[in-house]
Amino acid sequence: MLDSSLDAGLLWTNFGERPVTILNPHITRGVLFTANPVLLTGARGTYDAGVAKVYVGAGKAGSYQLMGPVYTNNAILPNHKYSNYIEAGITSNLKQFGLPVDVGLHTYNENGNRDIYALTVGGDLGIVSLGLEVDYFKADDNLKKAWNPTVGTTLGIPNYSASSNAWGAALCANVKPVAGVQVPVRIEYADNKDTILIPTIGTSGITLGGVQYGNAKKVWTFTITPTYNPTKNTFLRAEVSYAKSSGALKAGQDAWLFIDSNGNQKTSRTTGAVELGFLF
Repeated sequence: MLDSSLDAGLLWTNFGERPVTILNPHITRGVLFTANPVLLTGARGTYDAGVAKVYVGAGKAGSYQLMGPVYTNNAILPNHKYSNYIEAGITSNLKQFGLPVDVGLHTYNENGNRDIYALTVGGDLGIVSLGLEVDYFKADDNLKKAWNPTVGTTLGIPNYSASSNAWGAALCANVKPVAGVQVPVRIEYADNKDTILIPTIGTSGITLGGVQYGNAKKVWTFTITPTYNPTKNTFLRAEVSYAKSSGALKAGQDAWLFIDSNGNQKTSRTTGAVELGFLF
């Protein structure tokens, strides 16, 4: 069966975690979430050929998107601007080939800013469902040229040339041992190198006004969120998340990414959260 659709307005990306917490198995979103645009203002056409779905979209990009202000004419990237995006992708369900797996290939491109390529794989194996997302980020020449002086100042290297790519991966599992109970787990690894492509790591490596905001290139995270559903419309979940940074940007310093309540630089952080929800 062939089918097509056209959506316009405020859209979500077709990959990654959702912006609304109740639509995700975890309370907090991960590192890769912060490196993706998440929200799009534009139009998207989708064609469903049965064995696969293909989509193409375009629209306005900028400061309204998640982390958009990081890339828009500020102290980090002075005089840097971009305005448009294009997206495309293909998804397929392999059940017709005897495999309980969904596969997707996605690309997202901003004019003069960044390109994102994502591979997604997921499947339900009964008591456990698994998902994998691998993202590759590439800086356009305009972004790289705007970023070079900022990171060069941090490192004290004139005419510094930063890397033009970064990457990250997230492995998710959701174990459902008994009815009404599930235990989602998320493990992430991200290597930002010396770029601004993964903002939660990249912006930590800069020095502005004589103040350094972190010194890490890499981070890995572990999140577990045991969830109890008393009814199909209610949930209670508790979450513990651990993050560890590594790969010092500036030699001779710890690869710190966090600051504790006493102002001490830390290479790891553990957080907790509790959430009660009612769906209607």
